[in-house]
Amino acid sequence: MNKIFLITVFAIITTSIFAQPKFNDSKLAYQYYKNKEYDKAVVIYKSLYENSSSSRNYFTFYLNCLIQLKELDNAEKLIKKEMRKRPKDLSLLVELGYNYQQQGNTEKANKQYQKAIKHLPADKNQVIRLSNSFRAKRKYGLAKQTLLKGRKLLNNNSLFRNELANVYLVEREYSEMLNEYLDLLSENESQLKNIENRLQAAMYIDVDDEIYLSIKEGVIRKIQQNPQFSVYNELLIWLYVQKKDFRKAFFQAKALDKRNNEEGNRLMNLGRLAFSNNDLDVAGDIFKYIIKKGSSNNNFFNAKKLYLKVSYNKLIIQNKTDAAHMSEIAKLYDETIDEFGVNVKTAGIVKDYSHILAFYLDNTNKAKEYLQRLMNLKALKKDFINLCKLELADIDLFDGNIWEAALLYAQIENDNEESIIGHEAKLRKAKLAYYSGDFLWAQAQLDVLKASTSKLIANDAFALSMLITENTGLDTSETAMKLYASAELYEYRKQDSMAFLTLDSILTMFPNHSLTDEVLFKKAEIYLSHQNYDEAIKYLNIVINDYGTDVLGDNALFKLASIYDYNKNDPDEAEKLYKKLMTDYEGSIYIVEARKRYRAIRGDSVDEEINP
Repeated sequence: MNKIFLITVFAIITTSIFAQPKFNDSKLAYQYYKNKEYDKAVVIYKSLYENSSSSRNYFTFYLNCLIQLKELDNAEKLIKKEMRKRPKDLSLLVELGYNYQQQGNTEKANKQYQKAIKHLPADKNQVIRLSNSFRAKRKYGLAKQTLLKGRKLLNNNSLFRNELANVYLVEREYSEMLNEYLDLLSENESQLKNIENRLQAAMYIDVDDEIYLSIKEGVIRKIQQNPQFSVYNELLIWLYVQKKDFRKAFFQAKALDKRNNEEGNRLMNLGRLAFSNNDLDVAGDIFKYIIKKGSSNNNFFNAKKLYLKVSYNKLIIQNKTDAAHMSEIAKLYDETIDEFGVNVKTAGIVKDYSHILAFYLDNTNKAKEYLQRLMNLKALKKDFINLCKLELADIDLFDGNIWEAALLYAQIENDNEESIIGHEAKLRKAKLAYYSGDFLWAQAQLDVLKASTSKLIANDAFALSMLITENTGLDTSETAMKLYASAELYEYRKQDSMAFLTLDSILTMFPNHSLTDEVLFKKAEIYLSHQNYDEAIKYLNIVINDYGTDVLGDNALFKLASIYDYNKNDPDEAEKLYKKLMTDYEGSIYIVEARKRYRAIRGDSVDEEINP
């Protein structure tokens, strides 16, 4: 027994020892091959091919080395040698044909290619292998020919749909590609996600919307031919979403919702997606549609909650934050709270309403009352209670209770040191120090926050830090920076006359200070909050024309375009300004929104609507 055991162990060790050089040779050859040192790789691969029992594994590498080194006669001999070993392997005919092609003999090459296709058996795996061999040599037409012949041999036109679609994509035969996917979808609706992924990959290389338009036209045609298959409508919805054309997606989704009695579930997801992409008009229409289904609908409350958020955000974006517009929103919030009460379910609505009451309707007492009621709810989660505390601290600062605000910020930070809410409190504390003119302490806090896991907090911290760094040290007393910080606090507290007075004093006392563009931009923002669009436009134009290359250039241009878009009812001027932003500020964070509004004004996304 021991003897047998020792022999077995000896055999394993011996095999391992002798196998090791081959393993190392293979690694070294591949390293040479990767580095394109074919003259070194070919020597090792030749040895491995001739001396290995698994020579087939090394054949391709050895052959490719010979071709790269232009040793085409040796390559031909190698292929023919392998063909004698594997006479039924049709991929070797492709290799031989490719070698003839490298020699410049196209006629002989084509003869080998056609020979491979001619001898193709009625075997699904062999059809795919031969097609892949042609694709590897970029012979896409021959790959297609192989797959189509395979269908005939196997008498099944449903075979090889994915493989053919891939070939059609490379050949830019987009209609044929789509036909394969749509036929696959009609045979198996569960393939929808797979097909969406493949089409998305195809559209990734779509430079001029050629693929998108071809797919869209094909899907619409399929819907017209087969109106009973709602899966095609689902694909069209997905397609519109890829182009962020949420209006068209809404039209399709609404029709499916009615047809399938979906209770708005699909539409809720689409509404959230439109909201997250700042298409507030469509998002609002979607949530309003769901609300109209009535309170018995499962999505009624969530749709109402999101509709309030959308309505509020629209006013902010459209610069309609005056008391009249905000009172309309407040009324909607008030009605919703009356309907559902103050509880855990409505906590988000109540907190948002408190913000509107305090910062836009000058009713801080009522805002604080609501926040206190929320914080007294026993079932409310700790994180949300901290958000309420943060809002309460902001209102204290707004009211001028700086000490109370500082204490609350510190409390929230200490209770949540490693969380996002703790970082947010730390940022507000740093801003409070900035407002007070304590720039050194503010900078110390901001330096920590630049590494926050929240990108938004990190970006805000970086922006404020840069503002302080770039605009202090020019005068030893830092007077200009302190004046500007106090002007921002006046603006925050809606004391706009004091803010204007302070900003004007900076322009008078420090006419060439680096803060000048910040001061002008801030004046534009304040005028905008009072719907004084002409004055806002005047100051934004100064920033663009005189300080356009500075950090606020794209901000000013986007804000100016928005005024003409939403407030001055001048789409031509807005279009021109959006185009200028896309051209002059390619790296701007406003590019996506500017492009969307530019296309909307031009009507680029307008196309026919198909009723499911």
